[in-house]
Amino acid sequence: GGEFATLVPIQIDKKSIAEKYASALNQAIDNYWDDEPMLQQQSQYFNHFYSWDRIVKQWEQVLKNI
Repeated sequence: GGEFATLVPIQIDKKSIAEKYASALNQAIDNYWDDEPMLQQQSQYFNHFYSWDRIVKQWEQVLKNI
């Protein structure tokens, strides 16, 4: 599937959300190059579902209906 995001739960406390977000961001940065297979999978997923070859037909349809 296309579940590639890291989700940080919403916190009411601003300091808590900032700390959790900073931790998730630091982990993503630290592990960026270690996740090459995931990056390749993400790229393939994007190219399959969202490439211009695929999306152009949807945009043409939208523009026709304006």
